[in-house]
Amino acid sequence: MSELSSFSEGQHVPSQQQQSQCQRDQCAERRPWSFCCAFWTALAASLITTAIILLILGLLYSGHFQPKGEAPLNVKAVPAAPVQAACLNINGDTVSLYLNHLRATPGATYPGGTIQCAGFLANASLYPDLAALRFGANIYNLQSGITPCTMTLRHGGLLVPSWNVNANLYGFVIEGTVLIGVVADGAVEDIFRAAADEVFFIPQSHLYWIQNTGDGDAIIVLFYSTNDEIFNININSVFHFIPADVLEQAQLNWLTTPSSANTAEIIILAPEIAGGIPALHSAENYFFSLTGARTIMYAGGSAQWVPTFGGPLTLESLVLNPGALLVPSFTINANEMGYVTSGYGRMGIIGCTVEEFDIGTGDVFFFPAGTQHYIKNTGAGPLTLNIAYSTNNTLAFIFLDDYIRGVENATTVQATVTIQDPNGNTGVLPTDNIEHIVASSSVSVMNCTPGIDMAIILAITLLYHFVFY
Repeated sequence: MSELSSFSEGQHVPSQQQQSQCQRDQCAERRPWSFCCAFWTALAASLITTAIILLILGLLYSGHFQPKGEAPLNVKAVPAAPVQAACLNINGDTVSLYLNHLRATPGATYPGGTIQCAGFLANASLYPDLAALRFGANIYNLQSGITPCTMTLRHGGLLVPSWNVNANLYGFVIEGTVLIGVVADGAVEDIFRAAADEVFFIPQSHLYWIQNTGDGDAIIVLFYSTNDEIFNININSVFHFIPADVLEQAQLNWLTTPSSANTAEIIILAPEIAGGIPALHSAENYFFSLTGARTIMYAGGSAQWVPTFGGPLTLESLVLNPGALLVPSFTINANEMGYVTSGYGRMGIIGCTVEEFDIGTGDVFFFPAGTQHYIKNTGAGPLTLNIAYSTNNTLAFIFLDDYIRGVENATTVQATVTIQDPNGNTGVLPTDNIEHIVASSSVSVMNCTPGIDMAIILAITLLYHFVFY
């Protein structure tokens, strides 16, 4: 009895109800930590899952959409997306995306000559036809960086003093002789003569004029360094719209009213310069002659390259002999715009669509960066091309014969493609040349290219546009 009393007095024995209450209190202390762990685990899993989904969607759809701000004004016939979307969405004549019959296009006619352009126009109603609209909108959408034009000056024709607000200007003189003046620094004027096979350069916003001083017509191929609509201001319009009191206060009231009542006539007929041709100044910054310049010879033709003059474009004069072929290739770092000066040929474009079309004198062609293409002379005489590239850096070409050899050890390729010995009688030049031009062949490249070659071409081209667009 005393022991029992002693035990009850020395220690407290919890009842069953008290033990249950204690267990509930301990669980309550642990429960917030369990809820926190579960919450943060779920949140982390959600964030990771969302990031993965967004990454996948971004990779899948980045090549198919373009900001609305880049769409051309009033032009809806061609979607404002890069090559992939254009090929997927455009129905009908896709050849006109790459080919423009500039010589047959109505141009702007003036008393002293004509100007024809194959470029973008913000007002779609100004295009002469749907093909011209497709070409102009395409070079705008793909940001070609080049707009081609031709200018024909009649005897005595003068392009009145003017300047290009949004582009540098490169000119190939195809026929005739012209006198060119460029005002660089204030009143300092450089004057020089340019004839056939000579090139001139007019920097952006520099005042210049061009006059035909030969006996016949002068024909010039022009490349403007923009894919926007060309913005040109001529001096006749400037003085016509300046108030007389402003001219008088600026001591310019001695200027007479322009000889043409229509200030939009930018090419006029002007008398020959009194006293003959003025003394020519040094014009090395604006002038280059292809005559006597370094010529790169190939088995099937030749090429000459023009200095960049510090501008954004690189120019080439390319000649293909009858039957010669420019091996299928694409340019990695530049768009390519060309004018057919003379001859006839056939071009092929291999990308998300496959096009093959004939070209002739006066045609303009466009190859976007990364677009596989070839050029073949199908005429009886030389095929002469004036080409502009949208970069002043070293051009990077990839040729079909090079990258097919680059995978020649792959079993799948060897099983279906015959790799010819590069040292054999193939007519293909060494890979250190910038152009691969092979000699005459009567077989069409489109017909003789094996299926695996086409698959590789399509895969590389689509991969290029998927990554960069």
